[in-house]
Formats: sequence, C-alpha cells, structure tokens
Amino acid sequence: MQRRPVRLAAVLLVQGCVMALAVRVAAEANTWTGEGDWHSPTGNWSLGHVPLNGESVVIAGNVTLSQPSAALHSYVIDPGYTHTFDGWGTVLSSEVVTVKGTVTHAVNNDTVDTDGWTPNARVRIVCSNLSVVSGGTIDVSGRGYLAGPSEGSGYGPGRGIYFSARAGGGGYGGRGGYGANWNAVGGAVYGLTTDPNDPGSGGGNHGFGGNGGGLIRIQAAGTVTVNGALRADGGDAGYWGGSAGGGGSGGGISIVCRILAGTNGVVSADGGGSGELGGAGGGGRIALFFDTVAQSNFNLTHEPGVTFAAGRGRPDGGVAHAVPGTVHVPNGEILPSLCGGRIHGFTEWRPANLSVVDSLSILTNGFRLNVASDLTITDGGWLELRGPDRFDVGGELRIEEGSLTLDCRPSNVVTARIGGGLVMATGGTFYVYSAMTNANTPKYGAAVQVGGELRVAGNSWIVPVSHDTNGGSAVFCAKNITLADGDSGINANGRGYRGGNLSAGYGPGGGPYSGSRGSGGGHGGAGGVSLNGLPGGGTNDCERYPAFPGSGGGDHGQGGWGGGLVRLAAENRLTLNGVVSADGSHAAQAGGDAAGGGAGGGIYLMCRYLYGSNAVLSANGGIGSRTVGGGGGGGGRIAVWRVGDRAQTSTWSVTVNGGIGGSYPNSTGAVGTVFWGLLPRQALLLILK
Repeated sequence: MQRRPVRLAAVLLVQGCVMALAVRVAAEANTWTGEGDWHSPTGNWSLGHVPLNGESVVIAGNVTLSQPSAALHSYVIDPGYTHTFDGWGTVLSSEVVTVKGTVTHAVNNDTVDTDGWTPNARVRIVCSNLSVVSGGTIDVSGRGYLAGPSEGSGYGPGRGIYFSARAGGGGYGGRGGYGANWNAVGGAVYGLTTDPNDPGSGGGNHGFGGNGGGLIRIQAAGTVTVNGALRADGGDAGYWGGSAGGGGSGGGISIVCRILAGTNGVVSADGGGSGELGGAGGGGRIALFFDTVAQSNFNLTHEPGVTFAAGRGRPDGGVAHAVPGTVHVPNGEILPSLCGGRIHGFTEWRPANLSVVDSLSILTNGFRLNVASDLTITDGGWLELRGPDRFDVGGELRIEEGSLTLDCRPSNVVTARIGGGLVMATGGTFYVYSAMTNANTPKYGAAVQVGGELRVAGNSWIVPVSHDTNGGSAVFCAKNITLADGDSGINANGRGYRGGNLSAGYGPGGGPYSGSRGSGGGHGGAGGVSLNGLPGGGTNDCERYPAFPGSGGGDHGQGGWGGGLVRLAAENRLTLNGVVSADGSHAAQAGGDAAGGGAGGGIYLMCRYLYGSNAVLSANGGIGSRTVGGGGGGGGRIAVWRVGDRAQTSTWSVTVNGGIGGSYPNSTGAVGTVFWGLLPRQALLLILK
C-alpha cells in the first residue's frame, strides 16, 4: 500500500521534540467606513480605534484628516471615496500609499489678513512608495487662495485686482492676465521655482472669479507611480455675458522621490480661464526631484509616461495674457512629457517626437533639445527656447496655428538643424532672436539649417530679430525655400539696431542726436537731416553682400529702430511669391519729440534657381518726426544672387526708399541699393560676411 506523504505546516518533529514554526500572519486592516474626522469617532474604524503605528489602513468612506496620522504600514483609499486634508501641519505617513479614489484638501479660506495671508490647508504625504492608479487622483484644483468677494480683488500674495467692473487673474509661477482695462492688474509672481510651498492666488471678481489651485507635497524614499492624476489647477471664472472675472492661478506641486514611474499620468498646475472681459490665471509651480542614476537605470526598461503642465489659463477678453508657470526637473534627458509651463533645471531633452499644443518655455541657458523624429506646434501652441546650445529635429518641423521662439541672445551662437522639412501653414510664426557676434565667432548669431524644403504659406511668418546693439543676425539655409503667397513671408521690420535714448542711434550708421533733435539712421542710403541741420547717419555695409541690419535713428522721444537682416540660402530652388521685408521703424510722432527714423535693413538672397512672380522685397527707411524736425531713415540694401532665373522679376516689387522727414531740405533719407548678381554655374558660392 502506498503511503501518503505527511504534510508539515506549523509543527515540526525534531528528535522527539516539537518546535513551533514562526509564521507571520498578516494583520487585519483597520478599515474606515462612514463619514467624519479620522481622529474623532472611533466607531467608524473596524478595529475600534484610531490607526496605530505599523497598522494597515483602508479608506472605504469619506474621511477628513486634521492632525498628523500615525506611521502606518500601508494606506489604500478605495474608488468613489474622498480623503480631505485639513490644516497646514497635517501629514499622512505610511510605508506604502495607494490612491484609487480622491485625495484633496480643504479650501484655503482664511480671509482675515488679506495682505499677509497665511495658508491653512495642503496635501502632504511622507512615504516609501506612492501609487496613484488609473482613475485615482490627488486633486486640489480651485482649493488655494479664494477669488475676491463680489466686485473685489482676490486673495493671496498674487491676487488678481478688481477695478471698475473688470478683474485681473491670479498669479503664482507666472503673472496673471490683465482684465479689459489696464487697471485690472494681473497678480504678481511669488514663491520658489525649486520648492513650491504655496497655494495659487485667486482672481478678481466681477460676475464670478476663480480660486487659486491648492498645494500638493509628496516625499517618497522609493518610487512614485502616477497612472492617474495629480492636479492643482486654478479655478475658472464665470463665462456668462458681461462677466469680467479673473481666473485663479495654478497651485503648487512638489514631488521628491528616488524613481518616477507611470503610464498616461498627468501632473498639472494650469491657470484658470477668465470671464468674458477678465484676465486669465497664471500658471502655478511644479518641482520634481529624483535620483538621476536610479531613474536612468529604470528608464532602460520603463520609460515614464507622465505629462507635466503649468500652462497659463485660457484668456477671453483681457488686455494682457497670463504667463505660464514653472516646471523644475533635474534632468531633461530622462524627462517625462511636457505639456505647458516654463521649464527650469535641466540641460538636455531627447524626446522621440514632440507635439506642442499649449504654452511651453524652456528657459535654461545652455539647453539642448534633440527631437529624434518630428516636432509639431499646433492649435495655438507656443514653444520658446531661451538660450539653447543645440536645437536638433531629426524629422519634420511643422508650425500651424502656433509659434516657435528660438532666443539665442542669452548664450552663444546657435545652429538649429532640421533633418526633414520646415513647414509653416495657417497662422504659424517662427521667431529667431540672434546672439551677438564678433571677430572670434561665425558671421551670424543664429543659423537655421533645413535638410529638405523650408515652406512658408497660409498667413505664416518667419521673424528674424537681429541683436539690437551688436547687429548679430540669423541665416536660413535649406535645399529649397518657398514663400508661397502674398499673405506669408519673412518680416524683419524694425528688428535691427535700436534707436538711441536721448543719444545717437545704435549701429555703424546710427542717426546722431544733438540739441533736442535726432537725425535718421543710415545704411544703403544716408539718413535724413534733422531740423537743426544735424546730418543723418552715414552709409555703411557692402552693396553686394549685405551683412548688417539697419541702424537706429537719433532719439529725442523715441527714435526708430533699423530694419533687420534677412539672409536666405537655397541649395537648389528659391521660390518667392510672398513678402520679404526689412523696413526701418518710424520715429515717435508725439508733439515735441524730434527723433530720426530707423534705416532700412538688409536682404541677402542666394540660390541656384530663382522662381516666383509676385514677390515683394522691401528695405525702406522709417519716417522721422515730421512735425518737429526729425530726419527720415535711409534706405537699406538688397542683394539677390542666383545661377539662373526662372522668375518673372518684372512683376516683383523691390523698394529701398528713404523715410520721409520734415518739410525742410534734406530731411528725407536717401535711397538704398539693389544688386542683382550671377553665380558661376559650377557651384553654389555661399558668402556669409
């Protein structure tokens, strides 16, 4: 007969002795049911007492925590229930925290001291590991400082101001928007980029204002996993007819952990939208800190899919838009997705693709952005890169109903490389602000190199901005360049050397200033004479290879700025059916001010074959202060180099006129220069002076 094996469980026979095995039995969870305060009615706890150190807790009802919890082993809030933090010093401590329902805090409602407001509620969690599951949320939106009372300003250090039936939005990480008059001021910026520890401020109230977003602070020794949402958005103002309420600013979120993980997670501190005539709320502040080595190793197999956003609120009818908030992260190379905000704290970001549909500013000097495939800016999106070292896009860069700003001024010369095409359509704008140049740097302050076609169409514009005191300017190079229609093109008007400030204008042909009179700036043509006989700025630069923007007018009041410098180099085809303009700006025309107009800028075009039939090229000088004796700006310089013509240039409009001055001799700026040059057929010669 086969003998059955003996099963040993908790008892073991050893040499005639019985030894009990140490078996750890999981402790029963202390479950909350009902509704009330965590520390008050013990009858709501399944074990009959308020949770003790080391216990496991399950929240299966609505609960308010108004004092610090014990040091728990685990905490779980089930779906459909809400845990509310009340009090500034309240903290939830647990080794493991799992959020399946909703965690929030009470509204910051202490309105007694309106000038030195002290916040009185936040979410604060100290743990080893935190998981916000899909559908779970830590949401403190609209629970920061309150909106103003009826027809009053908001609360908080960044409160939106109410004035004369209009209201500004709250500020925090970014300034609040102004209401529909300039006295309805948007709230100020406050707090720390690296350590958000304040709620957002409320908007002014006319009709209905929005509260600021609240505050979330998470300190985890291990992993924070966000598959759900962390939200501290500002509250929207009312939208009904005539409402001029201001939106609340975004709140604050601080996450300190070893590793950030998640799939389709969201962390947001967006500003609230405005009323019909009010200002929107500014963005809040988000700071993320993790162990960069541990995070990098984790990302080899688990790249976090978490989107961070601190965008400005939706503006309706104010006179000044709100400003995005701030997002601080320690390392952009392993950064989660960004949706909106002004980004600080890292030096490199390498997303596979990037789609911008909100406001996103990266303000770290020396920053590098490398998009492996396509970069798309659409739906009113706004991407600003302040002081990058590198800007590389492996695929296509497309700007449609959005804007891209490449600001090279805070750093050295920048080369932007776009491997595919650069396509601008339906209201796109591309701003390029040039860095300074000198004898030890390339002859450009920024370079945009496109591997395929650079195409501008559909009321879209490239706006190259020369350095206003140094004259450094951008250059655009592509295989083919197309300006497709008359409502699109390149606009460098007034983007050259600046006018003086009770002084001569800037640039080699800056208009002089003396005796309360300013003469016009010079470039291809000399600037106009002022009423007291002061000669205008002299001619400068090279007729064949323009390398300078236009110089500024002499300033008594406000001198005109010179036109910028547009340089396009097409390896094959340059098609011009649009506008290329580099006009100088006009001087102020207010009574008593006698300032000179800015000189026309420069246009320097090079290609193999030139196409187009309806081009408009202009580098005209700006108008001087005509009634009180300011000289007009001189005309600029235009040079077009090509191997062969396929264009109907006889139908083009090409002007380098001097700007009009006063009704006295020689006050109008002199005409500039236009040069048409042929390149040798063997090769394309690109000369960048």
